[in-house]
Amino acid sequence: MRCPYCGEPNNNASASFCIRCGRDLKTGAQVRPRQRSFQPPQGAPAPHNMSQPQPGSGPYYAPSSYQVPATIPGQRQPSTPAQSGRAARPKASSGQVARREELNLLTPIMAPVQGPQAPESFPPRTFAQLIALEREALDYKVLSDDQGYGRKKIIKIEFARSVPWLQVATLLNVLSKYRSTSSDTIIIQGSYPQSSNLYDFSNGQLQYDHNVRLGSQMVDRYLIDSGTGLESDGVRIVFTERGN
Repeated sequence: MRCPYCGEPNNNASASFCIRCGRDLKTGAQVRPRQRSFQPPQGAPAPHNMSQPQPGSGPYYAPSSYQVPATIPGQRQPSTPAQSGRAARPKASSGQVARREELNLLTPIMAPVQGPQAPESFPPRTFAQLIALEREALDYKVLSDDQGYGRKKIIKIEFARSVPWLQVATLLNVLSKYRSTSSDTIIIQGSYPQSSNLYDFSNGQLQYDHNVRLGSQMVDRYLIDSGTGLESDGVRIVFTERGN
């Protein structure tokens, strides 16, 4: 006979207690616990192929109505080939095309002036070596001489497209003619004929600051950039001189 409590079979029909759970078989056979039929929750679809419990067939476990969701929360769904591809780039507007054409103007039109061989002391390591470059200055033409905000003067010049050390020499020569105590800052910007106006300067720039405080001292500072100041092989020179 089967135990009415745990459902396990007992081979000895005259046994008084279940050999598995130890409960009284005689009392359990007379007072059999009532089994409750499974009722799905209200509003839930009735499960299919639900079999009713058979008397004396052991404990009955109702099948679960839980359905595995198609997607697991937090799991990234694989994208379709159409979605994984990059979006098509929008067509360039007329302004973008004009910008590209303006950038193309940076292509050198005139070959750089080679001139004499650069001195061994270039880039200069002392202030005296820097000033000595002024003797090799090229001929130039002043395009504008404007007084900026405050005590700042901005001078634009034009001369032949040249190598960095000749740019430095020419800019220093211009500074020697325009330097005065009436301006605290003098900026000299060089360009070459037929150069693009995309940048403020294309043939070097020199910025001279008078009476700049460096700690407890007042100094004059020279900041010189070759080319447009953006080239990977460009030269930047910074020197300070004790002010008067």
